[in-house]
Amino acid sequence: QDLYGVAYGGGVFVAVGNEDDDGYAVITKSADNGVTWTKQTHALRTYLRGLVYGGSKFVAVGYDANNEKSLIATSSVGTSWGNTTPTGLTAIVNDVAYGAVGATPVFVLVMDGGKCYSSTDGVTWTSRTTGTATRLCGVAIGATYCVVVGGDDDLNTSVARRTNNWTFAACTVPSGTDQLNAIQDGWDDMESDR
Repeated sequence: QDLYGVAYGGGVFVAVGNEDDDGYAVITKSADNGVTWTKQTHALRTYLRGLVYGGSKFVAVGYDANNEKSLIATSSVGTSWGNTTPTGLTAIVNDVAYGAVGATPVFVLVMDGGKCYSSTDGVTWTSRTTGTATRLCGVAIGATYCVVVGGDDDLNTSVARRTNNWTFAACTVPSGTDQLNAIQDGWDDMESDR
């Protein structure tokens, strides 16, 4: 199995990934600074693409291809997980971040189709209009700004949008960039397919 996300919080590291041989998402936890890991038992039948810790809880995001639905799950210690996916959410969830947008600490997740949701508690999610229908692959929250990135390999397009009040504005993308896949704490750490 592949692991796609790792986060630290509450004294433990948690890593998440795709389905194991039994069809459950891989969730593993370490309480000794990553030396030993213990696979967690849970009921999440999906693969997990992203993980973040904030507001005293872990939030994991993914997609269940068999049932064509998204998954958002939360846990306070990385052991017991609750499904907090809004009804009707079906797009692939690609990434999640935590930080202050404006003055409010929030979780922000990005999806295919230019979709974006925010939540102050990881349970109740609000849809946000990004101004694009392009796949969003990464999200980061810096000093009061949230930046989302993505693109379309087939069309050789890339997109970057930013906001501090939920009105997203376009950002200039480096020329020759096909698709932006990840961002971390600012423009200087962007990854792209080029």
